[in-house]
Amino acid sequence: MDIRFDNKIVIVTGGSNGIGKATILEFQTAGATTICLDIKKPNFNTDNEICDISNREAVQTAIQNIINKHQDIHVLVNNAGIQTYGTVTETSEETWDNTLNINLKGYFLCCKYAIPYLLKVIDPVIINISSVNGVGSTPNAAAYVASKAGIIGLTKSIAVDYAPQLRCVAICPAAVDTPMMQYEIDQLPTCLLYHI
Repeated sequence: MDIRFDNKIVIVTGGSNGIGKATILEFQTAGATTICLDIKKPNFNTDNEICDISNREAVQTAIQNIINKHQDIHVLVNNAGIQTYGTVTETSEETWDNTLNINLKGYFLCCKYAIPYLLKVIDPVIINISSVNGVGSTPNAAAYVASKAGIIGLTKSIAVDYAPQLRCVAICPAAVDTPMMQYEIDQLPTCLLYHI
């Protein structure tokens, strides 16, 4: 089935590499105008806004810049995230806060400031990238697992609050061969690789 997104404005957070980059390229193939919202500039052709999604003012400014340039938002893909490791007793408060700020608060902020514009178009969609760790858990990843479970809860809340005008769904991928995954594998002791 050929689904087209001609004349649609699609924002993808964390779109400079990995799942985000693949998502942008697929939307472009389907005719969408794409905007990468990331802390670094992508090395491929797409509009972009340099943005720390855990910062309220940065997100507000980025969304306003997108509206000023494109007038509308039709699809928001919340994908940006970090992987952190540690049990509850091993995880520092700083690591916990940073993980939740990027992986969960960032999604909240992007939704908060994009939804008023999404509600002005026909058939708007929010796609939140969670993880299989949002419904289960790998060992040694307390903050990451909590953040991904939180994304599922946030998705359900938005879906209920804004239906039927706005659809909000979560996707829960397992391990994906991305630069972030490869970096994390390189950092792990060999004994932990059996748990991935």
